[in-house]
Amino acid sequence: MTPFTVEALLDREDDDDVVSSGMAAHLRWLDIQRGSGGLHDPSGALGSVGLPRLRARRAPGNTCLDALASTDRAAPFSVERPANRSKGCAGIKPGKHVPNSAELGRSGENDDTLGGGWTGDFALGIVVAVALPATDFAEATWPAAAHDGDPDSTASLAAQLLGARLVPAQLPRTSPADLELRAFIENAAARLVA
Repeated sequence: MTPFTVEALLDREDDDDVVSSGMAAHLRWLDIQRGSGGLHDPSGALGSVGLPRLRARRAPGNTCLDALASTDRAAPFSVERPANRSKGCAGIKPGKHVPNSAELGRSGENDDTLGGGWTGDFALGIVVAVALPATDFAEATWPAAAHDGDPDSTASLAAQLLGARLVPAQLPRTSPADLELRAFIENAAARLVA
């Protein structure tokens, strides 16, 4: 889903267009997850729909699927009219989860106490606990990924928070040679920060 989010940011005409470009990109992703191939809208700045590796179904969580599937394509969601009604880890809502999660994260509790990250508040609690005090990307992403709960979600959230918080010099300069879609990811990142 992240490549489609990046594509939405590149597709937007201006900052006011982020919701509609995000909706179009995420509906392309939803069509792929449902097996209809992203044919709803095959466009996109990065050509994500055209890449066979991004057309694969990736076992997405029900929060994302349900929220997008329930959206009226003629009247998309907005901040005032959110599509998500789930407590799942993908349903983090700033006004609802961030204050509780910040408190959980600062408590120094471990991921067992934080529930493994299966719900939005606990996922963000793990991320806050490991990412906010970190000054090194690996120092924060490893504990967010190395637990028995929902590590793919918590590691992704930690990496996103760190990418936004750390200065470029603090981010890893290299990625593993066998990283899936490495050229695509590097191109997307370069275009996003350009």
